[in-house]
Amino acid sequence: MQKTTATTISEYNKLQTKKVKAVCNFLEVLIHKNVKKSESKIWHGSPVWFIDGNPVVSYSVRKDSKVSLMFF
Repeated sequence: MQKTTATTISEYNKLQTKKVKAVCNFLEVLIHKNVKKSESKIWHGSPVWFIDGNPVVSYSVRKDSKVSLMFF
């Protein structure tokens, strides 16, 4: 579960528990590899990838420590 506010995706991932951190790191690498020409940042408290200024994919850690993957 996220304990403080992160300003980068790497910081966001580092704030997670060991198991959740592994999932978040995996998703970050997978998304960066497959969502070409995107920019990424923390947006509304979660990692989000944008294409042409539009959000296309995100993940977040829920209070129950489950990771949600979202497509826009």
